[in-house]
Amino acid sequence: MSLEGNPSLDPRTPVIIGVGQRSQRVDRGEPALEPVDLMVVAAQEAASDAGGIDVTAIDSVRTVGLLSWRYQDPGSLVAERLGVGHAVDSGVSAMGGNSPQMLVNETAKDIVAGRISCAVLAGAESWRTRMAARKDGVELDWTVEPEGTAPAREIGTPVDMNHEAETDLGIFMPVQVYPMFEQARRHHLGRTMDEHLPHLGALWSRFSEVAAKNPHAWIQEPMTADEIVTPTPDNRMIGLPYTKVMNSNNAVEQSAAVLICSASHGNVGSSRSPVAASMMKCANTASSAPTQEQCGWCRISLRRPCRPIRPITSLSARWQVFARASPITSSSSRAIWSCPSGPSDQWR
Repeated sequence: MSLEGNPSLDPRTPVIIGVGQRSQRVDRGEPALEPVDLMVVAAQEAASDAGGIDVTAIDSVRTVGLLSWRYQDPGSLVAERLGVGHAVDSGVSAMGGNSPQMLVNETAKDIVAGRISCAVLAGAESWRTRMAARKDGVELDWTVEPEGTAPAREIGTPVDMNHEAETDLGIFMPVQVYPMFEQARRHHLGRTMDEHLPHLGALWSRFSEVAAKNPHAWIQEPMTADEIVTPTPDNRMIGLPYTKVMNSNNAVEQSAAVLICSASHGNVGSSRSPVAASMMKCANTASSAPTQEQCGWCRISLRRPCRPIRPITSLSARWQVFARASPITSSSSRAIWSCPSGPSDQWR
């Protein structure tokens, strides 16, 4: 089947049609949610972001490996609570910092191959509540699956995080390894510690300025370079040269989800869907640039016409994943096209 308005588009093209995220501010009085429920909230927001798709079209739910709670089959739990209404292909990523992107890659390849048509990718952690409960000796009433529940299949290959020479020396924790990387980098750059710290502080200070403007950042307070690199009772040294605020923050309650479908699947392939409608409204030719009504981002900068995003290629597969022009404007901007006025430009 070809999509109206763009007959050259492969019907198995993977399309990111919706994204969602949730920061459950239990530190501000919001109720605690267990990880699968946090994923359901993010998946609901992704479905809404896609224009309110019928969730029964979802045939696969894939989750990032969890640390704050153990489930045998989190994908099936998410599908059930999301209201999918039927069994789904359920998978859990192997552990590793690359696992979210790996899930996107593998899902795109499975869609191209015709193994699945519409998938939710989700991840969540509820460490803040879990650690508080452990400290207070409280038993959480989170989901425990029935005995004998078959585990979801593992997606990806587990990564061996440590070399045996490191393990023999007792070096295996991130707070040990990453400071060593930083010291090696400092040495490579020919800097003393006093010369290197201002560079680190300036970098993290810029990170904090971005976070201060992000409603989903857990810590939203900008910090100066000196505040970041200077050890204090509230910002102790964790592993030289990294103080506490320079380390990742596990004490959060956050989730995110991405909805990926083939271009021809269900409503995604209909002329009434947000994806197809966007293709017809925002796709331009050399003689026809989008108008103000055709592109959400072009309402901001009408002199910069939209254009297709380049396909993503890899050694193992050749496929295309297209970004929406904007997550916050009208459905005409939820396109598989990129507007140079919008933030998706940075994905090129």
